[in-house]
Amino acid sequence: MIGPHNPGNHSQPLHYQEPAAYPSRCLVAVLTSRYTMDARNPAARREIAALADLVGAVRLPTGSHQQAAGTRVVMDLLILRRHEPGRDPDATQWERVPLLTLDGRQVPVNEYFAVNPDAVLGRLGTVRTTLTNWSSIRSPARTSPVT
Repeated sequence: MIGPHNPGNHSQPLHYQEPAAYPSRCLVAVLTSRYTMDARNPAARREIAALADLVGAVRLPTGSHQQAAGTRVVMDLLILRRHEPGRDPDATQWERVPLLTLDGRQVPVNEYFAVNPDAVLGRLGTVRTTLTNWSSIRSPARTSPVT
């Protein structure tokens, strides 16, 4: 839905993460699906980066929110810092989404997680759907996704 709170017409969850509403230098923690970071179109990440730096991110295991939210999607915790006036944006690389080979399949994974594998809580893997491959995160203590 395009409107004053979603001028970029991003997916419903993303437009609630608008960092412009926060004062400069403020840290904002955002829990979002992996699609904020892994979407092939970088428009939403560019809009966020124009307003805030990515301080860090953590990719949570598949199903980590199954009990609380009834979803098995891969979730990311993003820590953003609103830009200070007159300061150049941070150089953290998180706009591109290269295809990585996981379990013998090509899947899009944000460059931040490709360069910072310790920011993934578990092992990157894939799940095959009828239409595409998508990444999953296996908990380090398990051989199957968290249930």
